[in-house]
Amino acid sequence: MSETKLSTNILEALIKRFNKGDEKAFKTLYKEFFKPACVFASRYVKSDADVVDIIQETFLNIWEKREVFISVGFFKAYLYKAVRNNCLKYIRDKQIENKYINQQNISEEGESFLRAIVVEEVHREIINVLNKLPEERRKIMMLVLAGLNNNQIAEDLKISVNTIKTQKKRAYSYLREELKDTFPILFVLFFDI
Repeated sequence: MSETKLSTNILEALIKRFNKGDEKAFKTLYKEFFKPACVFASRYVKSDADVVDIIQETFLNIWEKREVFISVGFFKAYLYKAVRNNCLKYIRDKQIENKYINQQNISEEGESFLRAIVVEEVHREIINVLNKLPEERRKIMMLVLAGLNNNQIAEDLKISVNTIKTQKKRAYSYLREELKDTFPILFVLFFDI
């Protein structure tokens, strides 16, 4: 902790004026103790911007309690204890914030995992039902699942677009009937009906 530049007598006079609400005395004390307080706070908090915020907040609190400082020694003791407490509060708040963020990430990962399981189960069930379709209809529906549109499927299988539409309509009807008890609505996620 670096020493102050002003003599003890001058500091004592500033404390008396500060206790009476003299803003100039407060500004002088602020300038005098700002850097040493920052050096002290940086032992606890590594971010310079956060250190400055902590010191400024501490000085604002000191201004509100200005009538209680009976000496420079008391002022210094109060300042450094308040800086230490504010640093520890900052660290505690950061730990709570990080814990909350980590819990959110874990929760989101868990939800994403469960969602993936549900999607996979629905997909597996649809594939099982599709495997029961006649071969041409099954091929069309597998290409639908692969993301191809009617024109692409018609070109790939060398059949008309109208045949594709008819076969898809029959397949959807069959799927609806087969999956109505298992997945009443979910299979719609996989097909553009």
